[in-house]
Amino acid sequence: MKRWLVLAWLLCLGAVAHAQWGVSANLGFCMSNYSHTVSGQAAYDKTLPQGLTLDFAPRIGYAFSERWSAGVDLGFGYRNYNYTDGYYNPDKEEWEQSELLNQSLYSGAVGLFVRVRVLSWDRLSLHAELAAGYRQGFGTQTSTQYREDGWGDLQKIVTSRAMNEGQLKLQVVPVFHYRLGNQERERLSLDVYLNVASVAFVRTTTNVYGEKSLMSNGTELYSHTVTNDVDLAVRTLDASPVSVGFSYSF
Repeated sequence: MKRWLVLAWLLCLGAVAHAQWGVSANLGFCMSNYSHTVSGQAAYDKTLPQGLTLDFAPRIGYAFSERWSAGVDLGFGYRNYNYTDGYYNPDKEEWEQSELLNQSLYSGAVGLFVRVRVLSWDRLSLHAELAAGYRQGFGTQTSTQYREDGWGDLQKIVTSRAMNEGQLKLQVVPVFHYRLGNQERERLSLDVYLNVASVAFVRTTTNVYGEKSLMSNGTELYSHTVTNDVDLAVRTLDASPVSVGFSYSF
């Protein structure tokens, strides 16, 4: 019995000695804009966004072997998008802006990942990564409406509401891993995530609350939206098409 215990202990010690801890950080950036014309005139499309998304995602990983690794993901993000609506004014023979909807959101995330190496070419290797995570965000939704008064002056009516957004995401994404040194045990490496080739399930819950006023403290629920998406590529407003990060093993 003691021999089996000693053998098991030696096997565990060998596995731990072979494995490596690693830390990394990925930075993602996405910017969206559009141009829209109707009959040759510049117009507006309220379904199209204009703005940007920033994501910073540190992680701690553990390599069980040369092929397999797993770990914990953290995430911090910022998102700011505008949606512009307008109408054609026959008197001026041009399109005029009627409403601007702005969504600004700060978020934090936590999740788990498992990665397996599929192919390798010297210092470059291709991995498949399965990740599951939850993101929670808090921000504001501001609507600005433009109206002309009886004197023809342009007036702005601004309505601001608090909002929060929870998102559950399961994703399989290909990752190119590049070792930055010539040595096999080089500690510093580069990861390139091909989000445009990912497969993901995303469930998003968005709550928008009432406007603060003398009659309301803004805590009552104004709208509640739940969406479920299965995507064969990146979701434009949630991540960048390609993200890059550095990892360090020790």
